[in-house]
Amino acid sequence: MKQKTFRKYKKHRKTFSKYKKHRNTLKKNRKTLKKNGGGFYNLLNLLAGSGLVLTLIGQACGKINIMTACAGNTCRSPVGEFYIKTLIGEKEGIGQITSRGVSVRAPDSPMAPYSQIFSKQICGDNSECIKEVEAHKSQSFKCEDIIRLIDGPDTQLRIIPMDDITANKILDTLNKCNLTPEERKKIVVGLDCDMSGTCNKKSAEIPDPFFQKGTPYEHASYTNMVDTLSKKLDNEFNKCENLDNI
Repeated sequence: MKQKTFRKYKKHRKTFSKYKKHRNTLKKNRKTLKKNGGGFYNLLNLLAGSGLVLTLIGQACGKINIMTACAGNTCRSPVGEFYIKTLIGEKEGIGQITSRGVSVRAPDSPMAPYSQIFSKQICGDNSECIKEVEAHKSQSFKCEDIIRLIDGPDTQLRIIPMDDITANKILDTLNKCNLTPEERKKIVVGLDCDMSGTCNKKSAEIPDPFFQKGTPYEHASYTNMVDTLSKKLDNEFNKCENLDNI
């Protein structure tokens, strides 16, 4: 029993060391912003090309809300939510960062245990972030939330689905939300998007680790999920951090 516990501890310690590297990268990005003077336009320099800026370039009053989405909002999308929050924070120009599920069977459910463990590691020493992780409750993707998140003349919403099935369900739901053409233009769904809001990928293509629950592969599936998702989000939000001009 002791040997089994020790092996499990070694797995967690190995995973934690991997996320210490991620946190060091986050700190470096924040220092880059601060060195360049901070502010809205430096944030745009960091995000330009990731698809987040869209038509907001040059509009200092604009706000971008970000949503990650998966099936049940307990495994993948909440991890993505907290990774993005830690990566770019609630900076000027960035509005609400949240997550939803398109097939939530049990609303108000907490995160899956491994997702919560990894999310806390992503939070690092941020006690408020850790409290948010512990307080997470699964929520469904609803039209009223979408309408609220695009409320405002220059407010836009970026939705990052975890897989193509989720992306298709999101697009189907958006078609039923009675959005005006102007409202629909405010919403971008996908990954690797250009400035016009056209995305090269429908989703982040992250496998659902839920289906490995209770198997010997459960820990490995969650580790792989978090590692793959963090790399894709790093690429999405940091690929143009060295731009001098928009």
